[in-house]
Parts: sequence; C-alpha cells; structure tokens
Amino acid sequence: EELFNNLSSALADDSEGGDIARRMADLDPSLSTKGPVNVKVVLRCRPLLKNEMKLKIPNCVKCSRNDITVDGEFLPQHNDKSFDFDRVFGPETTQKQLYNETVKPIVYRVLD
Repeated sequence: EELFNNLSSALADDSEGGDIARRMADLDPSLSTKGPVNVKVVLRCRPLLKNEMKLKIPNCVKCSRNDITVDGEFLPQHNDKSFDFDRVFGPETTQKQLYNETVKPIVYRVLD
C-alpha cells in the first residue's frame, strides 16, 4: 500500500505525465484506459561500451523502428538475421524516452 501511495504521489507531481499518457493512448488504442490490455514486445539496442569502442569492436545489430537485423558476418551461417518487434529503440534512446513511451502509459492505465 505504501508503494502504491508513493507511486501515486510521484505521478500526481508529474505535471506533463498525464498528457503524455493520454496522447500515447490516442496514438495507440491498446494504451487507453478502456478495453483489453495487449502485451507489446519492445527492445532497446544498447550502445557499444567504452571498452568495445576502444577496441574498435563493430556493432553487429542494425535497428529500425520495428525490427533489428543481426549482421551475418557475426553468425555461423553468415546470413543476416532479422527479428520483428512492436517497437525497437536504438542505442541513442535515453532511459527517460523509453520510460515515457513504453512504461508510463501502462502505469497510468493501472492507476486510473
């Protein structure tokens, strides 16, 4: 109960959060406060680590909005392999952007 109250207070203090959640629900009906909840699969491709960049290790994954492609050079059969997701976030995505687009609307829906 304390966790719920703390979360509710934090969300109430977030002046733009409700607007973001409502806008996301307008864009994606599965995030509205009515109707069934659909599970979405999202992926965030991490940036290369500093030591990976220092060693000039190439990035083997290419990201687009809804899929990733693993460069075949790094796979046993040397063929590119693609994977589809509901949403893919590239390495330039911040934690805040990821949270605002994927988690926050769900939290608002649960608490609404």
